[in-house]
Amino acid sequence: MTALEPAAFELAIGGLRFVAEPPPGLRLYEDDPTYRDFTGPTRALPGEIELPVRLELGGLPAFDDLPVLFDTGTWSAHQAGEETLLRLRGAGESGPFLWLAWIGDKAGVRVRCGPALVDGGRLRSPLHYPLDQLLAMYFLAPRHGLICHAAGLVHDGRGLLFAGRSGAGKTTWMRLCAGRTELAGLSDDRVIVRRVDGAVWVYGTPWAGEGRVASNRAAPLHALVFLHQSPVDEVRPIAPGAALEQLLPVVSVLWFDRERMERTTAFCGELVETLPSYELCFRRGASAVELLGQIR
Repeated sequence: MTALEPAAFELAIGGLRFVAEPPPGLRLYEDDPTYRDFTGPTRALPGEIELPVRLELGGLPAFDDLPVLFDTGTWSAHQAGEETLLRLRGAGESGPFLWLAWIGDKAGVRVRCGPALVDGGRLRSPLHYPLDQLLAMYFLAPRHGLICHAAGLVHDGRGLLFAGRSGAGKTTWMRLCAGRTELAGLSDDRVIVRRVDGAVWVYGTPWAGEGRVASNRAAPLHALVFLHQSPVDEVRPIAPGAALEQLLPVVSVLWFDRERMERTTAFCGELVETLPSYELCFRRGASAVELLGQIR
């Protein structure tokens, strides 16, 4: 378990460093093991940006009159003047109030934590899924960055992104690649992609899949690879248009924020025009990993 003094709590994901300021007298903690490499002082990654977060305690304020931008049934987004208000509740509509978060280009991030997050003199960090992912989407979009539902590997120093919808075989693929000295896993479910100083990087995240692969490191992104389970092992290059058609459905987009939606989708177009793209069809055998040698 990570238990840090209030002023020291940091969460670093994809080069975004969230620095939390908790309420007086409380210590922040994070006990999810997949977050271990991402909390506390960590080495800076390319494109490091520090984003202060102010945490406060309090009840649930009235916001029923605020326009609803999006509602998943678990978290919802509302328009609050020039800010966006995000709300997370527990299981069901009558579940406990967990947090409210106000985010804005000028105001930064302010999070009101509900009683359910407080345990004596400790405060469970609200900078956890889904809030950390929503904040990352918000701040990455205007900075040539995005979150992709994909696995990430470093192959001989080159970053490779293996994208696919649920069931495409990301977890299976990562298990086939495990244990090879020339390969290092970044994530088996979600990665961050950013353009920093003209170069494109892929970052690991704490949002792991079944394989629990979550590494806080980054590598220059060499290629986009779209996974398909198949009775044969085959890798083939594809054109930018075909790559974009497969990339867009697996990218996390703030559809309720038009400016950020347009920036994210535009960046997808840049990626497929800049990077080589492939389809990788594979069986559930270890020999499929040899296909990596055909990705140039």
